[in-house]
Amino acid sequence: MLRQQTVTQYSVVVPNEPGELARVTHLLTEEGVNLEGVISVNVGDTSNVQFVAGRSDGLRRRLEDAGLRVLENQVFHIQLRREPEELNRLATALCDDGINILSLYGNLDGELVKLVLAVDRPERAAAVLSRLRVPAAR
Repeated sequence: MLRQQTVTQYSVVVPNEPGELARVTHLLTEEGVNLEGVISVNVGDTSNVQFVAGRSDGLRRRLEDAGLRVLENQVFHIQLRREPEELNRLATALCDDGINILSLYGNLDGELVKLVLAVDRPERAAAVLSRLRVPAAR
């Protein structure tokens, strides 16, 4: 059976205003957080800063003490071959098992695509990833 690597994805909701991302990154710096992945998405008057890092109760508390709304999800950190059908194979298999993809983002690393995958049924998704032989990202 393949080892599945789960990591913590933090989602921090801030006003969509200048300086808010800097405020979040300042707090992360003060906590010594080394990011494994980050994305920021604006929706209307708010921004959602999502980042992947090691789980830390102190970090969550620090962000909340600064008046920020914080959500945490366990996500999969996986890798696929950089081929068009690979993402389709994964998305189709998850769909066939009734699993909804909540978020997906990643980057290229040579011939591989390293992805952060959040789903609504992680325990079922782990079985699908194992069946498909999708390895954890390194």
